[in-house]
Amino acid sequence: MRHALYAGLMAALLVPGPALAQHWITRERCTVTDVRVDPAALPDAQLAQLRAAAADVPNGTGNYWRITAPNGAVSHLWGTYHSNDPQMLDLPDMVEGHVRSARVAAFEINPVLPTRRAADNARSPRDFWNTRGGTLARLDLPDDIAEWVNGRLISMGWGDGTADYMTPGALTETMLGDPCNDFAAGVYPIQDSFLQTLAAAEGAEILGLEDLYALRRKLNQTRHRDLARDIIQLYGLALSPMGTAAERATAFALYEQGEHAAARLWERALMARVIGADSAAQVQISVDSYLLDERNAGFVRTALPELAEGGVFIGVGAWHLQGPLGMVARLRDAGLQVTRVPLARERPVP
Repeated sequence: MRHALYAGLMAALLVPGPALAQHWITRERCTVTDVRVDPAALPDAQLAQLRAAAADVPNGTGNYWRITAPNGAVSHLWGTYHSNDPQMLDLPDMVEGHVRSARVAAFEINPVLPTRRAADNARSPRDFWNTRGGTLARLDLPDDIAEWVNGRLISMGWGDGTADYMTPGALTETMLGDPCNDFAAGVYPIQDSFLQTLAAAEGAEILGLEDLYALRRKLNQTRHRDLARDIIQLYGLALSPMGTAAERATAFALYEQGEHAAARLWERALMARVIGADSAAQVQISVDSYLLDERNAGFVRTALPELAEGGVFIGVGAWHLQGPLGMVARLRDAGLQVTRVPLARERPVP
């Protein structure tokens, strides 16, 4: 799920000169005091166009879904937002109640390491570091995006030039985080981790729908270098210096309103202004084919045995829910009944 991209993509319309660290990602830029679609970020006419196009996307609206197995066993599916902003941790009572009472709580990954050896090897040089250097050159990123990626690593404390000594998979993993999470990192959890903590505190079994290092392993393969480049380019665009709190507030609002299909279309429109419509379409299709579509298939395969028993709470990035290859459609194709549970903050489906 790519909610962190909205503010940066809008900002990338004005490309600045090189910078060493991302001091422009300030607390003020990241602070949202009024969650609403701000016309300064997304004009009314453009929003209407996005909504019209989004109406054709299956399951494009809705954060919460009830899953019923053929034997009547009931589970739930929630679309998360990967942010530690307290407003994204203010969950509907129904959702919090279901995660607390879950038998199994399933998330994209389970970052809790199972053994001491796993903890010791969490940053294994074999798959995290590229001792030869030259990673950014081999990925052939645009110069401005390469600068922003390097700046992001500096801001995270890795040091100038570190990106060149990370493997493509490790660099991609690092770029997936929202820079606005930095201010409360280690204090407030992102929403996914918050949900996992609630479930674990009540004794639920925690299920990772994908191996913790699956993404890194895949993108470290030479044959997937173009895919790594596309993902890093997409997330790199979110690091532009000109973003505003209004854009972030709009992203929060679209999420709370459950308008995920419209949000994805907005992402493509913003990219198109920077890299052109054809390139934006290619990058989004490439990234979605793996981060969403391929991974959704694996998520469903992992979850199905538990869903047959019921009592499962699934929390995955909200953009995983929509579309013909989304989680909702795939679960239905697997023989389960999946129905939307409307929430008070959401926009009703026409």
